[in-house]
Amino acid sequence: MGFLVQWGKNPWGQDILTHAQWNLLWIAIAFGVCFMLGHTLFVALWPRPAGPQTAPVNESAAARVPAKVKRHSLAARMFHWIMAASMLTLLFTAFVPILGIKKFDWVLGGHL
Repeated sequence: MGFLVQWGKNPWGQDILTHAQWNLLWIAIAFGVCFMLGHTLFVALWPRPAGPQTAPVNESAAARVPAKVKRHSLAARMFHWIMAASMLTLLFTAFVPILGIKKFDWVLGGHL
């Protein structure tokens, strides 16, 4: 496995992972695809139990439930989408130097 990863020492003398080969990315993608295919086949082919699939309905409790249930507040939705955009931006900019784009200061080693 030494050819797929490189190890180094931190200032405290502990072994740390310093580099991983890009081949590991393809292995991870292949594993994910195989898992999704296996799960799809499992769900499609596994026999389902006979009988009702839901619990009995309590009529008095069902009458108290409003027609439209609010699941998430505006603040929760905004937080989610801002975090999603931030993560996608971080993921994109992590691969910018690998793609050969060198127009950002942090790629060129510029100083403020």
